[in-house]
This record gives sequence, C-alpha cells and structure tokens, in this order.
Amino acid sequence: METDLTPLIVVGGIYLLPTIIAMYRGNLNKGSVFVINLFFGWTVAGWFVSLVIAASGETFKNAERLSRIQAEAFSKQVFSIRKAEEPNTPKPKLSLSERLMDERVRTM
Repeated sequence: METDLTPLIVVGGIYLLPTIIAMYRGNLNKGSVFVINLFFGWTVAGWFVSLVIAASGETFKNAERLSRIQAEAFSKQVFSIRKAEEPNTPKPKLSLSERLMDERVRTM
C-alpha cells in the first residue's frame, strides 16, 4: 500500500509559510516567528500574527543600511564638534615669567 505524501507536504508548507518568508527575507526576528508559528500556528490568529511579523519585521539589509546611516551621522557630528573646538583666534603670548612658571608646573 503506497501512501501519498503530497498533501502532507503542501499542508506543512502552508503551515510553515510565515517561517519560510522570515528566513527568505533575512528577518531579524525569524526565531520568534518560528516559535509563534510552531506553537500557535494551529490557531488562525497565531498563524496570521507570525505572518505579519515575518512580512513586516526588520531585516538584515535594513539593519545594515540603518547602521551605516547612523555611523555617517555620528562621524559628521564628531567632526563638527572638533571643528567647533578649534579656536580661530591665536593664543595670547606669555611673558617670560609666565612661561617659566608654566614650565615648572609641567615638570612637576
């Protein structure tokens, strides 16, 4: 007696569709999607929740792009602070006694 596994594979594929989508998209929450899908997918609400998370969650590509944008913004901010710290006015010249006192303080 032969058993046809095609219906079982089709139903299993539909049942795990949210997990498959999350893995294909590179979703950062694919573990959560798998757990929700596995344990609550038999309820229609659990299956749709896992499908929504899989389809709308943050992906690795988006996270890389966001981190690159944040790094660029941070570097611009740091360089603008450094430019603001550099005074454009020359330092006042010290008298001989002030320079000697400054050297004594540095050598201590």
